[in-house]
Amino acid sequence: MSCKAATKSSTPSCQLPAHCLPAMDFAHGKEASNTNPSGQVNKNKLRIFKTYIMEKYYRNQQIIDGELDNHQVMMHIEKGKYFGLTPVGKRIWELINEPKTFSEITDQLLTEFDVEEDVCKQEVEEFLKKAKDADLVKIA
Repeated sequence: MSCKAATKSSTPSCQLPAHCLPAMDFAHGKEASNTNPSGQVNKNKLRIFKTYIMEKYYRNQQIIDGELDNHQVMMHIEKGKYFGLTPVGKRIWELINEPKTFSEITDQLLTEFDVEEDVCKQEVEEFLKKAKDADLVKIA
């Protein structure tokens, strides 16, 4: 999956490589009922709501990071693994220096990049999922 949108400051378009973004699908802000047809609470839909509204994402403090040619490079100290981010991934990493909700992240990116809202949300979800799975990002 890639972000082919140029930033509003007209910097060149960027690619988010597959190693930064796994395939994953959420409701993308669709309104969802909290109960299923039998009247039972749908925990999956409540989880999606919690993800968008309440959870805050922040950097794992065990990560050493730096910039190299406008890309973010990182090393997970405990796991001994290296990671690299493209400029868009780098911007997300900058934003989560302090805990931010999913909406805070996507709202900021939408002001900085010329990208469709649904595409932005999907790519940020995928990025955060992959970063969480790699223990680069924590959730408060």
